[in-house]
Amino acid sequence: MNRDDTALALNGNRTVDNLSYVLTELRNQESSDSALAYALNAQLQVLSVINSPGLSISLYDLMIDSLKMAIQKARSWQEKEEYQRCAAIMTNSMVFFLHAKLCWEGDRWSEQGISLLKSACNLVSDSAIALIKIKTGAVLLDDSLGTEMFYNLISNANGFMNKLIDWFVSGDRVIQYQNEFYIFLLRLFDKLERYHTIYGQQVLLKELILRYKDELVFVAGDKSCDLIRLDPNSPFLELPPPFKDRSKLMRSVLGGISFLLVLVVIFIVFNIFAGDKWLESFGSTALFYPLFSFHFFFLEFSTSIQVTIIIALLIGALIISARKNNVGKKALEDYQRDEIARIYCIADEYFTEIANLY
Repeated sequence: MNRDDTALALNGNRTVDNLSYVLTELRNQESSDSALAYALNAQLQVLSVINSPGLSISLYDLMIDSLKMAIQKARSWQEKEEYQRCAAIMTNSMVFFLHAKLCWEGDRWSEQGISLLKSACNLVSDSAIALIKIKTGAVLLDDSLGTEMFYNLISNANGFMNKLIDWFVSGDRVIQYQNEFYIFLLRLFDKLERYHTIYGQQVLLKELILRYKDELVFVAGDKSCDLIRLDPNSPFLELPPPFKDRSKLMRSVLGGISFLLVLVVIFIVFNIFAGDKWLESFGSTALFYPLFSFHFFFLEFSTSIQVTIIIALLIGALIISARKNNVGKKALEDYQRDEIARIYCIADEYFTEIANLY
């Protein structure tokens, strides 16, 4: 396929399938071990994401492997930088295509989904134009390629919309896909750390990581071991002291008060049923004088007041006992909440450090 044939094929029908056909033809014309062949193969992996309703990190693995070979086999520093720029564009477009599918609501795209799909098409257009220029030595396409690809997808060209609808309506796929998308991003960001030397300095990738990190911190889990590699001196890596229940003294005091209230209730009930007979057992000694005084004082009240006092004391004992348990529980909850916040901060700093690599 010469330059004229390429231009004719691309300008005749600007769809994803047609672009895939042209890129495949250009790749087949190259030596299988050439840098451009590997780069074109990587671009085809991105386009395959569009035709597959699900997602898999394996598509990225195939893409990055091809891009790694393309960058290694570049004939000049300028060509290497161009492949690195294309690698960043392809990675962004792959994520945007996958995210756009998550924004399918009922039977239409949400506003965010339309924006993501349009951005993904424009990114695919940018990288495809760059690779075709390397092959033909000329710019055979203008910026309208991405726009036309977008409108073709929206208009259900090649059954793209039907595939998406069929996939999502067959079961509760939205929540499942959202979880899979987050897992995909977590694995992708780990690989962006691992392969940052392949990409070089790319602002697109830095912004991609910063765009999604605030959502991922809540599902990333403990990233302490990962952060150690990037920033071993991070203050968030300092382990907090083990949990100590500092409320033991307070709980002991409250427990003692509750116990005394129960004893008072027992004494009052005994006092009511025993009457004056129990006084003869002890005599009016100084040790029991307070009890005698309470005895005569309490008998002055009516039965209803006596019952009210008993109920009030029992309620007070129950409230104090419950308060004793809540003191320790709240201390543990505060400690656990602080630990969860620390884990979130570690994940946030980890993703920020990855972004700083670019």
